[in-house]
Amino acid sequence: MSGSFLNDWMKLISGGAAIAHSVKEEMEASFKSLLEKFSREAGFASAEDLDLQKQTVNALLERIKLLEARLEKLENPDQKKS
Repeated sequence: MSGSFLNDWMKLISGGAAIAHSVKEEMEASFKSLLEKFSREAGFASAEDLDLQKQTVNALLERIKLLEARLEKLENPDQKKS
């Protein structure tokens, strides 16, 4: 009888653990969904949007450096290169 009791008790405990895990995952998904909705409604940018903006800014800064160097050569053609 004690073996059967222990088996039943273990099944009950593992079933409870599975339910708890399932509830945790559901709560995490709901919370994430709520945060994403709030972020969209508040006008926050996503991480992907921010990464794209960083890449664009870096490319533009590089382009500005090149254009400044060309302008310097055009404005001061007699200056020796260093």
